[in-house]
Amino acid sequence: MVLKKTLQTICLLNVHPNTTTSIVIQVVNDDGALLPCAINAACAALVDAGTPLKHLAEMNPFTLVDGKPYPLDMRGELDDTAAFKNFKNASLKFTVLNPKGRIWTMVAGGGASVIYAYTVFGDLGYASELGNYAEYSGAPNEEEVLQYARVVIDCATADPDGQKRALVVGGGIANFTDVAATFNGIIRAMKEKEAKLKAANMHIYVRRGGPNYQRGLARMRALGDEIGIPIEVYGPEATMTGICKQAIDCITASA
Repeated sequence: MVLKKTLQTICLLNVHPNTTTSIVIQVVNDDGALLPCAINAACAALVDAGTPLKHLAEMNPFTLVDGKPYPLDMRGELDDTAAFKNFKNASLKFTVLNPKGRIWTMVAGGGASVIYAYTVFGDLGYASELGNYAEYSGAPNEEEVLQYARVVIDCATADPDGQKRALVVGGGIANFTDVAATFNGIIRAMKEKEAKLKAANMHIYVRRGGPNYQRGLARMRALGDEIGIPIEVYGPEATMTGICKQAIDCITASA
C-alpha cells in the first residue's frame, strides 16, 4: 500500500487519464530494506519508461530500534568534493570511479544522477567505462557551476588516447533550478576547455527540462557550432536516460 501511494503521488495522473500503468516488482533476494529498494526501483522504471512525473521519489533504508528510526544508509564525503565545501546552498558532488573511463556524467539532481549512473553501470552493462559519479543540485548559481564543470571536464579529458569519449550533461525536469543559468556555467567551462575537449575526442550529449530550459538548450546548440565539438541536445520530449545509450553507441562505434 505504501508503494502504491508513493508512486501515485509522484505520477502526473491527469496527463493520460485513461491509461493504466502496471509495475511488476520481482523480489530476487531480500536482505532487508525491501520497501526502499522497491520504491527506488519502481521510480527508476517509471523514469526509464518516460512516464510523466511531478518529481522523483527516493527512500533510504532504515530500521526501528526501541521504537526509534535509525538510518542504515551511509553518506561518505571524498576528497573529490573538497573544492565544493564552501557552497552554502548548492550541493555539488563528484567522485572519480575510473580515470580511464570513456563515459563521464554531469547530472542535475540527486535522484537523476543515481538513475543515470545506474543506467550506464547496470542496465546497459558498461560499468567498466563509467568514469565518474557527479551530481549538482540545490539551484547552484553560474559561478558555482563554472567551477564544478571545470573539475569534471579536466578529469574527463585527461590523458587523451585517440579514442572517442562521451560527456553526458543530463537531468530530469527541474522544479526551481534555472536551467539557462546553470548551463551558462557549463558553457563557459566548455569554452575554456575547448582544446582539451577536442584533444580527448569528446562528444557531448545534453538532456534537460525545467525553468528557462529552452534558452539553455539553444545556447548549448549554438556552442557546438561555435567551438566545433559534437553536441547533441534534447529537451523533456526525450526520455531522461536515452542519451546514455547514445553515449555508449558513440564510444563503441570507435572501438
